[in-house]
Amino acid sequence: MPFLPAYFLLVDRYDPVDWLKDYHGPVEVIVAGSDEIIPSALGRHLYDEYAGPKMLQVVPGAHHSDTTNKSPDWWKRSWFFWQQRRSGTKPEAK
Repeated sequence: MPFLPAYFLLVDRYDPVDWLKDYHGPVEVIVAGSDEIIPSALGRHLYDEYAGPKMLQVVPGAHHSDTTNKSPDWWKRSWFFWQQRRSGTKPEAK
């Protein structure tokens, strides 16, 4: 309903920056460059505020649901980052 601003109807507020304050493990922030639901500035802010091991991947021109449709090589980078930080070792990229 375009005449009702969705912001006023939402009762849940999410603050991932606050949620991550006590977490120190690896975090990958994936930002869709043309996201119409979560502005890319919010994803970048989350990345900037996180103090633990982190990786930022920006998908230029992608919309909110477009980031999951990436190549296996793209997802391998995410997996290796997480494995490397989780175990303290550096696995070989394949």
